[in-house]
Amino acid sequence: MMTSAVDIHLTTDPTELVERVKATFAGLGYPQLANVACDAQGSTIYFTGVLNSYYLKQIAQTLAIKVPGVRRVVNNIEVNSDIKSPPLQR
Repeated sequence: MMTSAVDIHLTTDPTELVERVKATFAGLGYPQLANVACDAQGSTIYFTGVLNSYYLKQIAQTLAIKVPGVRRVVNNIEVNSDIKSPPLQR
């Protein structure tokens, strides 16, 4: 029986981590997440910006921590329910 190994390259390159997080957001169909500013230092992701619900704030955090290479998320996103939400993209 032959097995194959998968080499997963985990990087803490800040630019690459930010790109991975943004790509994860883009694939979801929540256009509001494009308004979240994302920065990285080491394996920590920092969010700033404004979203219209705590649900989306939590979605951003939950998705980011699952990105390979991310070890910590500092979520400074503010919630303002007065912001209009664009329709979901499907």
